[in-house]
Amino acid sequence: MWSLGYHRTADDIGGSLTVSFDPLSRTLQVFNAFLQDEIALVPKRWYFTAGTKFEHNDYTGFEIMPSIRLAFRPTEQHMAWAAVSRALRAPSRNDTNLIVNLGSFIDENGVLNTIRFSGDPRFEDEVLTAYELGYRTAVAERLSIDVTAYFNDYDKLQSIEAVIPFPEATPLPLHIVLPIGYANGMSGETHGLEVALDWQVTNRWILDSAACNPDRSRAASTPR
Repeated sequence: MWSLGYHRTADDIGGSLTVSFDPLSRTLQVFNAFLQDEIALVPKRWYFTAGTKFEHNDYTGFEIMPSIRLAFRPTEQHMAWAAVSRALRAPSRNDTNLIVNLGSFIDENGVLNTIRFSGDPRFEDEVLTAYELGYRTAVAERLSIDVTAYFNDYDKLQSIEAVIPFPEATPLPLHIVLPIGYANGMSGETHGLEVALDWQVTNRWILDSAACNPDRSRAASTPR
């Protein structure tokens, strides 16, 4: 399987002294390509799937998001699999160009200070590396059960950090900016065990418990 994609956006956002974007207008382009192949290492028994997405955006340049999967089917009623994938969230205009003046005050020296929240033009991709082990068994002709253990490792997540103050003369009067803004200062992980039931009640009616969980799409991550 393969695909090619292109996405172009252009905006012109009006601003004020309170909320604005720098620059006010910008045109962004995203180019991407996807390639995936499934190889039957041992026909009807061992399957290896490898794929990757290539992407180029105007914020962080060229990125690679690979995925590999190994599946073993000893019989028609049983399957086990393991998978490792890497996913990225590219920066947005809000992450990089947003400016919000939250308020001002005069300090004990009579100097005007402005508290400002802003995006960071150097904001990087948020990164996810996902690991998965799973097992499926057909307990009846129309009933199957999946058990999946997963571990998600997140890096460079969006955080809010203080920045070094600096003087600013525009707009007047001269004032000190006390900035805070977006950064890639957090990391984290999620892990757990998921059990899902798939019951084909009739030829036109299927009950799938995985559809009740909006955070994990079993259909996208589990070989059938």
